[in-house]
Amino acid sequence: MLLLGILAPTASHSQASPSPEHAAVVTDILGYAERHAKSDGAMQTRLVVDLFRDNPARLTSQRVARIYEEEYSRVREANRPGAFRKLVPNLGWVAALILLVLLAFRDVLKDWLTQRIRATSGWLYGRIAGRPFFWRTALRHYQQALHSKYGLLKIPFRPNQPLRMRDIYVPLKIKCALDADDTDAHEFVTRWRRLVVVGTPGAGKSMLLKHLTLSYAEGRMLDLPDRPVPILLELHRFNEPKATFEDVLEAELARGDFPQARSFVSSGLEQGRLMLLLDGLDEVSSVERKRVVQVIRDALDQYKKCRAIITCRDAVYRGEFDDVVEQRLEIDAFKDEQLWRFLGSWEEDLNRQGKSIEQLMLTLHDRPRIMDLARNPLMLTIIAYLYSDTDFVLPNSRAEFYRESTDILLDLWHQEHNRFKAVAKRLLLQHLALFNQDTTTEQGQERLTMERLVVLEQTRKLLPDLNIHPDEANAMLDEIVERSGLLLEIDGGERYRFAHLTLQEYLAATKLMNDASGMVDRFKADRDAWRETVKLWCGLDHDSTEFIRAIHAMEPLTAVECLADAQKVQPALANQILEGFKSRLGSDAADEAVVKAFGSIASDSRPRGEAMFQWLKESLATARDKSRCMAIAKALSLTNKVEAARLLAERYVEYAEARAILVCMGDLAVPTLEAVVETGSLNVLDDLLAIGTPLAAKALVPLLWHPDDTISMRAAWRMAALFQKQGVEAALREHPLTPEQRDAESPGWVWQPFNEPKGSSLPTIAGRVALLLKQAPAEAAPPEPYHSLDPRLAIPVCAIQRYSEAGFPTAREGERYLAYHARLRETLLGERPEDVTVEPPLFLSTDARARAGYRGVLKPQVIEELLAVMSPGSAWRSLFIHLPVRLQSTLLFRLFDRPRPTEQDWSNVTSPVEYAVHDNWHLRTVLLLGMLLSALAILHAMLSILGAPDRLTWSNGLLLLGAAASGLFWIGLPGYMGGALWAANRSVGSFLGPVIAVGDLISRGISDLDEFREFILELSWLPATVPLATLMMSRFIPGLYVAMLWGLLLVVVLTLIFHAARRERRARNPFKGLLTFPRPGTPGRRSADAVTLRDSLPQRWHPIQGRATA
Repeated sequence: MLLLGILAPTASHSQASPSPEHAAVVTDILGYAERHAKSDGAMQTRLVVDLFRDNPARLTSQRVARIYEEEYSRVREANRPGAFRKLVPNLGWVAALILLVLLAFRDVLKDWLTQRIRATSGWLYGRIAGRPFFWRTALRHYQQALHSKYGLLKIPFRPNQPLRMRDIYVPLKIKCALDADDTDAHEFVTRWRRLVVVGTPGAGKSMLLKHLTLSYAEGRMLDLPDRPVPILLELHRFNEPKATFEDVLEAELARGDFPQARSFVSSGLEQGRLMLLLDGLDEVSSVERKRVVQVIRDALDQYKKCRAIITCRDAVYRGEFDDVVEQRLEIDAFKDEQLWRFLGSWEEDLNRQGKSIEQLMLTLHDRPRIMDLARNPLMLTIIAYLYSDTDFVLPNSRAEFYRESTDILLDLWHQEHNRFKAVAKRLLLQHLALFNQDTTTEQGQERLTMERLVVLEQTRKLLPDLNIHPDEANAMLDEIVERSGLLLEIDGGERYRFAHLTLQEYLAATKLMNDASGMVDRFKADRDAWRETVKLWCGLDHDSTEFIRAIHAMEPLTAVECLADAQKVQPALANQILEGFKSRLGSDAADEAVVKAFGSIASDSRPRGEAMFQWLKESLATARDKSRCMAIAKALSLTNKVEAARLLAERYVEYAEARAILVCMGDLAVPTLEAVVETGSLNVLDDLLAIGTPLAAKALVPLLWHPDDTISMRAAWRMAALFQKQGVEAALREHPLTPEQRDAESPGWVWQPFNEPKGSSLPTIAGRVALLLKQAPAEAAPPEPYHSLDPRLAIPVCAIQRYSEAGFPTAREGERYLAYHARLRETLLGERPEDVTVEPPLFLSTDARARAGYRGVLKPQVIEELLAVMSPGSAWRSLFIHLPVRLQSTLLFRLFDRPRPTEQDWSNVTSPVEYAVHDNWHLRTVLLLGMLLSALAILHAMLSILGAPDRLTWSNGLLLLGAAASGLFWIGLPGYMGGALWAANRSVGSFLGPVIAVGDLISRGISDLDEFREFILELSWLPATVPLATLMMSRFIPGLYVAMLWGLLLVVVLTLIFHAARRERRARNPFKGLLTFPRPGTPGRRSADAVTLRDSLPQRWHPIQGRATA
């Protein structure tokens, strides 16, 4: 039994191990099954059974069939295709289908992806922007948002033709005392940290703040040393009582794409890095005004380092901030020169209609009441649009202007597409204007905006009375907003507002035209909110007698102002009111409003106006008190009448204060001032400059040839300042000159670069101005305020005609040169003067150059220090300091240690040349010739050495040495072409001369033509190359021809050097890039102020390694 147990497993194992025949048969059966399965054929069991019926392994048919079928099924299952594999045969069609779908919906997919990416990045930015590490990035977003918001001035009634803020903005003037000149408002902004700016409605207060904000957005707020971040905040947003000062500022930054800015606001307020531009105190409701004023006062008291500017209407400002600000400024009305500048952006539109700025100005002067309106930027915008884009004829009265202009804006704008009549839209606007005015008084809401739901409710309430279905409310509002611009949609459509508060007040007045008692009651309840409306109400076509009587009982001054607008009022009442104020002119109790009212009344051509003008005329003649005389003179100037200018000119010499008043009259004063010149008063020249119009410039032209040199030289200075004013060039171009004037001595090259048309008077006038500036002493310059000279006239005089007076130090002058050089280095690189050694002014490395370009312009105090080192003549210094500051920096860099500019340089100022000697065909041709000569020399040396029977001789040694010297050219060539290789020590030896010269040229950028000549002189390989190349050429051509060939080669090289020198000198024109702007008077010009320090650096200082660009 034990033996059987031991043998049984062995027997079993022996049976389990297949024989070789068995394995071979099974393998064959499996092969058949696999082939049949993979070929997608049907199962062929019978065939396989028949094939293996007599198999050596003696497998039964059933066994063969089972092995075959199991393997077939396994392979077939393994090779069964999935969903993707089924598509593989049609993959091309599938791809084509997908591509077709993508192409069909590419815009949708692109927009979807863009929105998803923006949403994700916006979500992420919104979470991290408020962290200090990301403040710089957030401020860039803020600047971009400000530029988008304020870069274009969207005119409500001209929605598809916005104007660039930089083109339309005119520097505002601050009203000063009668004996002072007006001052640019921007000058006060840079001088004082905290200001209150007041002015009439539409005077440009908001525009000033927007311009400051845009200057920051464009990186142009460079004259404020602390570089603050402005936040322009409309004060009506303070009407929410629960909002803190910091909350409102944070919300404003959030609207400017700077979210989560609480920490930035807190830090900025504490450290004084914010400039608070608080706009529209008059738009805060009467109920909330006291609280808002206290909030602002508390903030100004708590954050004493912050700059702040607050704006308000002059009529409603009560001195709430006078004790917490440094100055209160009053915006003055536009002068004629400002009118010209403002209208310059409309010149193209006027020209398309066959009109001109000059025609519009003449029309305005013929209508004194409308001219008074035009001195307001808002009203001037409406006038310019109506005059340029429509057939509008300017009326004579203020009320007529408002009525006709609103009629045109409501009806004629896209009249063919209007669904609603103008009368219905006017009635709706009147209803909304009165509703908003009343709501402001009753509920204390802010004065300008209305909630959308409230506007819709009031519109639906009114429309049935107009025989229009209430469901048309949205359509009517949309038509008014889109086609008239009188009503604006703001805050994403959540609110509405009128284009300006003055428009709202006028429409409210027309709504109450037949309700005098209602107007009186409203004025009694809130005089500040209704004062302007009251005056506009009196200008409507009705009898205002009793109304003015009631107003006189409450506020006599407002009654006087009402008389200026009133269409109908009993003479007895008018005389009674006026007599009560006549005695107040010039007294301490007199108000500026009285002077304005008297002037407005006297400007009327009707009997009351004529009587008032006659009274002012007689009073001026008899007045002995200076203050009363000046008040009467101011009232006369406001009449905009030629006779008033003549009357003031009679007091010109007697009262110096009359000058400023006469200047305010603009072009009307020019003829009278021309007559005053004959009296010998030199002040007339300064007054013509202050007027600044083309007519004033034309009045100066004959004075350029005045026999008195003092007058002619002073006139030249004033003309040089006027050349850049709007419209002056065009006026002078057509100005007639006498034959004597055209034939007089004049440097014609001064105006040659500007390609004047044939017959133009400008070249003669400009040449005469330049000639006189060359001769004029420093005393000929105009006194303060500062007037910038036109660079096209001042630069050639400073840099060419009077160059010798500049006193630029040269390297030969030792200490002066070192002091000037040291101050430049200290300014640009921050190094102390004692660290500076005497060396050529090539001290700026690439990084330092970039820093110098980034630093901008030299500060005025640095310019003063450099001028002190130069010690220029007083006349040259006077000319120089009347250039824009950026140009002063440019000239100090370009003229220092540089070749003296020539008249030819100036002639090429408008045709710049880009040229680099080392990177141009002239030098490449020379190099090619050098390569050829060097190759010939090396080839001759090699052939001679290889052909000699005995190679170890002194002659072969000399040939080999000559070949090596010629080969130095090839060694230096890659270094020259590829960079500053081998640029090092000149003491290495004369054989390294070409390499050193090449390195020198690369490292120093061919900064001087002398270096190019030095490069030619240092070609020490030539002594060896010339004889070897000559011997090589003699192998093939006769000696005479070789000599002729050398002569031709020399001529070619010298010619190339000569032309290269000329082109390189033109490319290094010291004046290149100084006048990169269109002629003055064209919209969008880039002034000379736009030249940066990077532009002004001399050629050798440019941050371009290895390239000499001018």
